[in-house]
Amino acid sequence: MAEQNYISLKVIVDKLKRNPLLSDLTFETVIDYTVDFMRIVGVPNMFEDKVIIVPVKEYKGTMPPNFVWIN
Repeated sequence: MAEQNYISLKVIVDKLKRNPLLSDLTFETVIDYTVDFMRIVGVPNMFEDKVIIVPVKEYKGTMPPNFVWIN
């Protein structure tokens, strides 16, 4: 299986903001365009739903390392 390389959207935003014409670019705008791009090129599902039980002690729990969103 081929190794997958990932890059943070924060890194992409930082690189784009180096250009004077894009200095007002917001993180939210980059996310919107990134999602649009992924839909256009037909990126397969990158996320999978998982059910994980997180032990909670004193109102705090450790989130899994691959946590993205709570459904």
